[in-house]
Amino acid sequence: MTGQSETLDKYDLVILATGYKRNPFTTVLKQLEPILETGPAGEQFCVDRKYRLAFLPGKVRRDAGIWLQGCCESTHGLSDSLLSILSVRSSELLDAILSSSKRSEQFAKL
Repeated sequence: MTGQSETLDKYDLVILATGYKRNPFTTVLKQLEPILETGPAGEQFCVDRKYRLAFLPGKVRRDAGIWLQGCCESTHGLSDSLLSILSVRSSELLDAILSSSKRSEQFAKL
C-alpha cells in the first residue's frame, strides 16, 4: 500500500564505518620521534596551542619549528579540520611563525 518493499538477504559480515583516522603527517615526522615530546594523553606528538610541534628541551634551536595544520583535532578540537575557520587558523599560524622569527632575532642581538 505504501509502495515500499522489504527484502531479506543473508550476509556473512556487515561493516558499518563512519570515520577515518587522519594522520598523513605521521610518516613524514617518524624520523623525528626521538627528539619530539609526546602528548599528555598519549598522543604520538605534542602540539602547543599555536599549532607548533613540541621538541624535547635542548634538541633543536629555539627558533626552529614545525607547525601542523588540519591534523590537530585531538589537541585542538573538532574545529581544527573545519574549512570554515581556515582563514582565522591561518592567521594564528602566521602570527606564531613570525613571533618565533622575531624571538630568534632578539636572541641574536643578546
